[in-house]
Amino acid sequence: MRYKEFLKSKFFWVCLSFILVYIIFLMAFQQYEDIWWDSASYVGMGRYLFSGGATGLFEPHKPILLPLALGLFWKLGFNDVLAGMFLIFLLSLLSLYFTYRIGKELFNERIGIIASAILGLNPLFFIFSFRVYSEMLSVCFILGALFFMIRFSNTNKLKYIFVSSMFCFLSVLSKYPNGIIIILLEIYLLCLLVKSRNMGPMLFFNVSLLLFFIPFLTGNYIFSGDPLYLLHISQDYLKANLGMMYSFNTFPGIPKLFFENTNMIYFKSILHLFNVIFPFLFMGIYLAIKKNNMQLNRLFFLVFPTFILFFFFEIFYLKQERYILPLFPLLSIFCALGLSKIKLKFAYILLILYLVISISFSSYFLYITSLDKGYGDFFKDTPNKGLCQEASTSDPLSVLNSNIKTLNFPYEVFDKTWNGGSIKENNPDCIVYFSCYENRSNQIDSMISMNYSLELKNDNGRCTYAFLRK
Repeated sequence: MRYKEFLKSKFFWVCLSFILVYIIFLMAFQQYEDIWWDSASYVGMGRYLFSGGATGLFEPHKPILLPLALGLFWKLGFNDVLAGMFLIFLLSLLSLYFTYRIGKELFNERIGIIASAILGLNPLFFIFSFRVYSEMLSVCFILGALFFMIRFSNTNKLKYIFVSSMFCFLSVLSKYPNGIIIILLEIYLLCLLVKSRNMGPMLFFNVSLLLFFIPFLTGNYIFSGDPLYLLHISQDYLKANLGMMYSFNTFPGIPKLFFENTNMIYFKSILHLFNVIFPFLFMGIYLAIKKNNMQLNRLFFLVFPTFILFFFFEIFYLKQERYILPLFPLLSIFCALGLSKIKLKFAYILLILYLVISISFSSYFLYITSLDKGYGDFFKDTPNKGLCQEASTSDPLSVLNSNIKTLNFPYEVFDKTWNGGSIKENNPDCIVYFSCYENRSNQIDSMISMNYSLELKNDNGRCTYAFLRK
């Protein structure tokens, strides 16, 4: 889309509305200070990678792309947290653009505009446009891979296959399970091969993928002797901590985000987060697969990704609403298709009602989370009495504390079964303690008995914060 055409388009007003609401919420709820667990972990990984291990922390089971980006920002002298937030914001806008273009390519411009409007203020998408998490990378790069393959199918230009393979590569590095998109596109290209007896596109796609993955595989091999080291360590971690990787039941240990983490959480999340336009999701699916609408592009770039991704996330034992965010652009397109088949006035009323409900939900959620600001401040502003060369902590937010050099971050610390083993093993200079379990006083006494002095303690009646130094 050319610059002048963009400014005159209705999609421009969708983007402008999203930007204005984003800025209002950013300032009203101080989202630039609300750093969540995984955000701090990614920041710590970035600093660790670009300091050669001199500072930060490294969790090899987490996807590597976002830490690399954050670490580069930090190495160049930028505030890595704010730079990360800006990156996520840009990727959110690009995701809206890809949603618009996919809707337009597969159906028409009206579908694309409505779909991007639905997605932009959907509470799950909107709230994670503030979070320095890998979710928005995953959404954007999956959409990019699908969009550029659609462009190839419409133009037969191999350059679009190359760009699609690049987005596939980025999507895998943002979340390793996204490799399922590569399999889907391989099957699509195989269908084209059978249909046209031309193996050029499929060969070009795989060669392009190989070119992108060779540096990643080589880096893994140099670091560990295993070209798939990061993939293997991620899988091993999940097996060790979950007991199983796949189940229709949900892992009970994951904290609540929006809704209670019960079985069928994804269906319930979609039901609540699409609220009044939810029925039109099913109408859109029906319209997309009805016989006279059946097209190879719509099947492989809309219908199949939706059902395959939903099924994959549903059988994965670790479930939380944010993991299905890559589905939401596709679901928004289905909803837009369903809404396009009713009277325009009624469709606008429903769309406005949906947007009001969504904004209200986002406001309430961000307000509630902003009330716990003291939690994050504690980890960032623990006592300044000299540098801690190494600290053990229960939360990676400690990486934002300038008085701590490196973090020791054993996952088992300070839970109800903790018996002091990790502290004895690692012997850190400092301990940044946080626990909500009933035996937390005994745990602090245990640390004091290990020759640590208690310099700060705060108990809010539900949880205890403490800072101890050797």
